[in-house]
Amino acid sequence: MKVIFDISVLGWAQKDNKARTGVFRVIENLLAQLFQDPRVELFLCSIDGNFENCISYLREKGYGDSHFIYPGKKREIPLFYKIVYSKYFREEWWRTRSTLFPLFFLFAFIDKVFALKKMRRAIPKQYLNSHFIFHSPFLPIPEYIRLSNISKVITIYDIIPILYPKYFVNSKFHLIHKIVGSIDRETSVIAISECTKSDFCKYRPDIDPSQVFVTYLAASESFYKVSDQDSIDKIKTKYEIKSKKYILTLCTIEPRKNLEVIIRAFSKLVISRDVPDTDLVLVGTKGWNYDAIFNEIELSTEIKEKIVVTGYAADSDLAQLYSGAVCFVYMSFYEGFGLPPLEAMKCGIPVIVSNSSSIPEVIGNAGILLEPTDEEGLIRNLLRVLTDRTLREDLSRKAIAQAKKFDWRGCERQTVQAYSNNKVPETAKIFLN
Repeated sequence: MKVIFDISVLGWAQKDNKARTGVFRVIENLLAQLFQDPRVELFLCSIDGNFENCISYLREKGYGDSHFIYPGKKREIPLFYKIVYSKYFREEWWRTRSTLFPLFFLFAFIDKVFALKKMRRAIPKQYLNSHFIFHSPFLPIPEYIRLSNISKVITIYDIIPILYPKYFVNSKFHLIHKIVGSIDRETSVIAISECTKSDFCKYRPDIDPSQVFVTYLAASESFYKVSDQDSIDKIKTKYEIKSKKYILTLCTIEPRKNLEVIIRAFSKLVISRDVPDTDLVLVGTKGWNYDAIFNEIELSTEIKEKIVVTGYAADSDLAQLYSGAVCFVYMSFYEGFGLPPLEAMKCGIPVIVSNSSSIPEVIGNAGILLEPTDEEGLIRNLLRVLTDRTLREDLSRKAIAQAKKFDWRGCERQTVQAYSNNKVPETAKIFLN
């Protein structure tokens, strides 16, 4: 089967480490598996238009650019596009500003003179037919692709901004609305959990549930139980983790992750003096509306020096950070999947997580599950894990066994199955010139 796979997100990460999110890891690992599948004839594109960055990623990883679809006739990006167009005249910029009458004529003139209109279409016309399958693993499907008769597949990670707008800034403008809005009845949907499938099907009852396929994610092979204490100690020094023991949490710092309950529980635990020489380590970049989280740390005056906020941590450091922790805590209010707990389990550390949304699907019976707001329950179970070595060893064994149920080969097999079951458009549609 001929699959056109969008790698825009991988290009973003070439310019900004903040783009190395869970979605980035999903796309990176799925791409690696698709390259190895003899059933798939793989073509790559960037519907975002960040062609240079995507090509840079492919070359850096050793894939080369032979699979990449260049939007023009030549296998190169025009100099004018590199310098100006990609920065100022991208599709979203065009749509929002072309309503200004004078700019409309300016852009039309630029397009005509430099023949750049085609650059806003990452997939040339000759690929947009029923012999190909287009898969967007994150972004909305562009209109020119929707109006073609190519088979279409899109991945939905969650619709949390729609279900719980209070956790987001300007949620009504969130990209998820465009993502969900780009799906029609001929589009197959890949959901990353049964929870996400259920949420999506309730929100879009017009979409046949049989066209929504669940493909579970996995943790990268770079996550494993590190037994070399020296390498763990080096990472602790790098991130200024001074105590002998530490509790770890890893996420984007934003309200939905419910970090305040973890901070309060840790504070009470330390003040009780039941767990000496223990730090709380928060790994992750700042997201939005995080002031309340840092205020909670400031309010914990007696122990705030024992709360370590690392900011972004390099992927190459994460296995050591996970493996060195006494336990991993993840009390998120809502998740589409919950990749960090799975990464922690693969590294063999006990996990204490919330019992909401998709998280129980991932954890099974291999961890301790609590209501997200159960602060007292979190205190009790942190104390149990920190003081009971037998419990830690039992949870560690269960965690490793549970993590083995999720692998990228399985994710890719399920994805290709979704491709195979994809609806082919019944009639050819009018294609934009």
